[in-house]
Amino acid sequence: MDEFWLEDSPQGSFEAFNDFMRGEPGPYFTPRVDANGNLIWTNNGDLPNPKTVNIKGPKGNTGNNGQDGKSAYQAAVEGGYRGSEGSFNDYMANFPAMASAAQTAASQASTAAGQAAASAAHAEELVDTLPDDYEDLLQDTAKTIQAVETKTVGPAAIATFDASAADMPLKGLTVDIEPVQDLHGYDHPWPAGGGKNLLPVTVESKTVNGVTFTVEKDDSGNITSIKASGTATANISSAIKFASVLLPAGTYKANGLDDGGPAPNYRLSVYNQGASQLITNIYQGADNEFTLSEATTVIVYPVILKDTTVSNVVYKPMIRLATEADATFEPYSNICPISGWTGANVSRTGKNLWKQFDSRTINGVTLTVDDDGGCSLTGTATANATFVMPVTILSGSYYLSAHNSDIVGASVRLMLVSNTGGADKQIYLSVANAAAPITLDTEYNQLRIRVNAGVAFTSTKFYPQLELGSTGTAYEPFVANDIYPITFPTEAGTVYGGTLDVVNGVLKVTHAITTVSAKTWRYESNYTRFSAGFAGMVSGKYGVRTVPFMCSAFQPIDDGRSLASVPNNSIYGAGTSATVFIKTDTVSTVEDFISTYGDVQILYELASPINITISPTEITTLFGTNNIWADCGDVTVTYGAYLETVKAYADKVGDSILSAIAPLEMNYTASRAYTVGSFLFVGTKFYKVTAAIASGDTITPDTNVTQTTVAEQLMTLAGN
Repeated sequence: MDEFWLEDSPQGSFEAFNDFMRGEPGPYFTPRVDANGNLIWTNNGDLPNPKTVNIKGPKGNTGNNGQDGKSAYQAAVEGGYRGSEGSFNDYMANFPAMASAAQTAASQASTAAGQAAASAAHAEELVDTLPDDYEDLLQDTAKTIQAVETKTVGPAAIATFDASAADMPLKGLTVDIEPVQDLHGYDHPWPAGGGKNLLPVTVESKTVNGVTFTVEKDDSGNITSIKASGTATANISSAIKFASVLLPAGTYKANGLDDGGPAPNYRLSVYNQGASQLITNIYQGADNEFTLSEATTVIVYPVILKDTTVSNVVYKPMIRLATEADATFEPYSNICPISGWTGANVSRTGKNLWKQFDSRTINGVTLTVDDDGGCSLTGTATANATFVMPVTILSGSYYLSAHNSDIVGASVRLMLVSNTGGADKQIYLSVANAAAPITLDTEYNQLRIRVNAGVAFTSTKFYPQLELGSTGTAYEPFVANDIYPITFPTEAGTVYGGTLDVVNGVLKVTHAITTVSAKTWRYESNYTRFSAGFAGMVSGKYGVRTVPFMCSAFQPIDDGRSLASVPNNSIYGAGTSATVFIKTDTVSTVEDFISTYGDVQILYELASPINITISPTEITTLFGTNNIWADCGDVTVTYGAYLETVKAYADKVGDSILSAIAPLEMNYTASRAYTVGSFLFVGTKFYKVTAAIASGDTITPDTNVTQTTVAEQLMTLAGN
């Protein structure tokens, strides 16, 4: 062997050959026996050691002397050693030093292992306490971290802003309380019936051309009917006027002739006063629809032809909005009454305002709504099927989108409906991702999903979204509408105007209302107006601030406005005194004023505001888009533009700690893929993944993730 290597291999010393064959030292075990006979093993490779065993036996008898043994070198040769005896002796001479170094290394390894074991034990102790501490610290950090800046939005009907963290208390929220004037679907007050009946009948009992018209009233003085009896000695038409009224452009229905003599010989006629043009004739039992293209003063009067005999013909004149299906007569009632507030409701939602429907079946079609707000239609519609969800959507500009991949033409539509006269707003699922901007001129109170009869569906899927603005954005599920009710103290009474500081708990009352009795008015013929004065209005102000029931607009009188410029049938203030005026040429005596108009509501500003302490209300943010509004007026919101609180916490305790716990997502769109059982943060919320999530997928609570604490993940990490 020695000769082969010397002849066929590179030249070198025998020691170099041994080094080459030996290679790098590997781990080795070192045994030792303590004084009690325990065989103990250690190693320098961090490997599991054999169990410690006791090898000490009972003391034996003294044995015979043995034969001389072989030398160490001879034993090594028999064991396979191939070197010379000299090399062997040199190696043995250096063995004590090598053994000492190995023992030192083993001791150091043992110390390190002990420290590691102690650290592991300490970590196990921390697992039981760290979750609560971590969660508390995280929440405390989120709530106390200094904002980069504060931002204010409003005043607006709906205050919209983006929050970088959830559960952050708003720094300010004020509501400008406004009184409510029932405009009955109009965009401003009109002198035209506040109830269903828009026609203010003002006629008194009288006889005209042989026919007696008898006016009947209820206990409140409202005209309930007019009865006609007698034989007409001449045609009766404009000789008696039942009512005149200024109506805005729109579509109406008119009725009011119940029974009597031969129908062709008598009727009710509706005329355009300005154009002296017939609008419609109402015969017995008729309910006629008509449309006005512009604001028009209409006159209603009875027509009875000469020589026609009538006996207790009953007139119940009524004009109503065409959207009002019920044709049952109601007396004309007080127009546009003003009401106030005894409390407020503050609402908060996320970006998507399309409230999540309930799953149900109507006329053969099943609407199934998933947790993420996605809607599926299945089945065949045996008749038109309409799914309805009550809501409150304020006037403004919105964007309605279906986010649909299934195209079903005009057979499915998403609708917004108002019961105050606003036209239906809708989109049809006739194209992929059907969507359109919509403008609401009044408050809407229903969402509808309408399905046409005869259409079959097989899991037709769409994702409705209604959001503020004129352009659409990516779909987000509806976040439950949180409502914060605030009750005003008893001493506040009904509040007709003021400011509500929700966060600090202060109600400032700035306005009040009074009813001026019709008997207190006096007629000023030189100005064609009625006037009344009362104490309590602020001198120097413009008197009344909001129009009462029978006025088209409030017009203040000051140095820059002449009386001639004030529209007819308007109320206005003197500007420097507690006097109000009503300009009208409809009536000219106090008696006619009383019978026609009755009492007048006037809203006025208090000389000194009243501050009332109420309970503060904490309202917190949602992560992402927030929409906040109140039912009693415009809102102004001040919020903290916070740093991402989880990142701020990471800066405080070290990124490595957070990253070791779970990845951080700044919104509900996954930036990476997640497997079942993994964990993640979204803002300050911590979730466990329950269904696989691909990069770009929506992270949906209770669908593919479930909210949890960090305890489970820390236990997982500790186990690893």
